[in-house]
Amino acid sequence: LYKITLFGKLGNSFDGASRVFTYQVVASLIFNINAFVDRSMASWLEPGSISILHYAERIYFIPLTFLISGAVPVLLSSWGLTYYSILKENGAMLREKVFKTIKVVFVIGIVTTLILLIVSGPIINILFSVGEFPQSSIPILKSTYYYFILGLAPHIANTIMGIPLIILKKTSSILLLSIIVLVTHVILNYLLIQNMGVVGIGLSISITNLFQFLVMVAMIMRSEERRVGKECRS
Repeated sequence: LYKITLFGKLGNSFDGASRVFTYQVVASLIFNINAFVDRSMASWLEPGSISILHYAERIYFIPLTFLISGAVPVLLSSWGLTYYSILKENGAMLREKVFKTIKVVFVIGIVTTLILLIVSGPIINILFSVGEFPQSSIPILKSTYYYFILGLAPHIANTIMGIPLIILKKTSSILLLSIIVLVTHVILNYLLIQNMGVVGIGLSISITNLFQFLVMVAMIMRSEERRVGKECRS
């Protein structure tokens, strides 16, 4: 009987872990579909739009990768350890730590955005003044990139705020978020490219990043409210 109970608990734990992992993997796949959607919709536009979008995205990801690549594993490890060992699974204190970090991250993101808005124009001129890239497309590339980087701060914040949802094992919320973001992004793309062309995709990405940020804040707040409600009822 003891063995049966033990294996039953292990099975339930494995099923729970599998669910958490599966939701996270599927959500990541859906988030990555956004880039495919962007290129597909850019193909509807004038020739060269896909190349403009590709280069704008590549330049955009240089500072983004620099800012978040080292922070994510460090924060995941630190917050996870703190939550389960020091805070004794106190979600309110974890949320407080997250929002304090987000405030700092947002300031860094805004400052970086302002710097990039100033220096990126001359840099793009230098990078694309030689080679086979059409000179007539450089202004469109600049505009697309400018709209990209307007969403830099919320993009960084979104990456950071995904960490507590993983720690809290709320990957089902991340999956739901990924679907909402994808649908929103497709709709915005379709509406904005009508008059703005490929530049509209850059603006759509920034608006989607801001929308995702607001939804994630609401999710974290709602998760804590539910936890407090359960404690009060018990």
